[in-house]
Amino acid sequence: MADVIRWMGDGHIVYETDFPHPDYKYPHATETFLALLPDMISEESKRKILWDNAVDLYRFPADTMPG
Repeated sequence: MADVIRWMGDGHIVYETDFPHPDYKYPHATETFLALLPDMISEESKRKILWDNAVDLYRFPADTMPG
């Protein structure tokens, strides 16, 4: 992940787990992602990848999103 972020930045990466499809292989994918150490990925990048980038991609109005 760190190499991808260094190569292309964290502004266009979104997170998905492919749940609940039968080929979903990692039941703890989100926890594993969140546990990545800051030298691998910053908290700011985690937030962008898990939340902010998808909000931007799907163009959700700011007032409809949880605070």
